[in-house]
Amino acid sequence: EMMSGAARKIDLLDFVGSFVEEIDETPLLDPESDLSSESHRARLNISIAQDIAIYAVSAYVTRVLRDILRNAIMYSMKASPIHVRAHANKRDHTVQIEIADEGYGIRASENERVFQPFSRSRQPQIMGEFGYGLSLFLAKHEIEAMNGRMWFQSEEGVGTTVSIRLP
Repeated sequence: EMMSGAARKIDLLDFVGSFVEEIDETPLLDPESDLSSESHRARLNISIAQDIAIYAVSAYVTRVLRDILRNAIMYSMKASPIHVRAHANKRDHTVQIEIADEGYGIRASENERVFQPFSRSRQPQIMGEFGYGLSLFLAKHEIEAMNGRMWFQSEEGVGTTVSIRLP
């Protein structure tokens, strides 16, 4: 599965449009979760300019977006919006994609653990959810394998923005 295609030019608006269409068809969350039957599409606020393309492996980008979105859904209040934004950086020929939630946020003391394997937050709202602590570790490596970069900014009680920069 790791070699599920070569990097190619992907129209980001079309890609995210298709991705969002499929979101409610494939379970994002554990079927036991209270949120599993909810329509997640309704919470998404998408702001992507036309004519933005990334050079990436679509299977990797799909998996990374699903993982980041799953976290945004699990770790924020039910009706709060999740923003998916993208803009081109003409200067360095990259595209920055941001997924921002208005959720629980990440404690500053947990920041260095976010991208570590088998590492999960010790915050009560997060410990209650199922997970192995691998998705963000793998997502960061997949983004880096496509010559990209991944990072986040977070404030406890305010929310988290995960950013991805790809060629």
